[in-house]
Amino acid sequence: MKSTRPLSWFALVTIGAAGLIAGCSSRYGGSIPYDAGYAVGSAIDFLLVQPSLAPEVRIEVVDTNTTTGTVTLKANADGVDLPLSYQWEQLEGQAVTISTPTAETTDVLLPVDAAEVFVFKVTVTDASAREGTDEIEIQLDL
Repeated sequence: MKSTRPLSWFALVTIGAAGLIAGCSSRYGGSIPYDAGYAVGSAIDFLLVQPSLAPEVRIEVVDTNTTTGTVTLKANADGVDLPLSYQWEQLEGQAVTISTPTAETTDVLLPVDAAEVFVFKVTVTDASAREGTDEIEIQLDL
């Protein structure tokens, strides 16, 4: 039996292990009876599934200059919601300068006489505030 009350919108559409569950509500509140075949068909017309994907990030070493200790790093990121923002930070090693910590590509100036390991991390955030990260370990070849 179908209700003669007008529908305002579908309140529930869920796909789970048990299959598709559809429900609806009226302007007057509460659930109303519906014909399952009709309601499921109508609900699917409005069903949009978009996964919440964080940006995928990969750090690439673009250039190195062992004479000056300059290493150019680039964050290659694929994001769902543009624009993307970048934040570079140093995790290990003696403190060094990150030239542009909020850019896609940045230079880091490493001491040329240091035999230690330096670790850098970039966090990429998309317009929906989802984050992806990657880290890179760098050691100058003395």
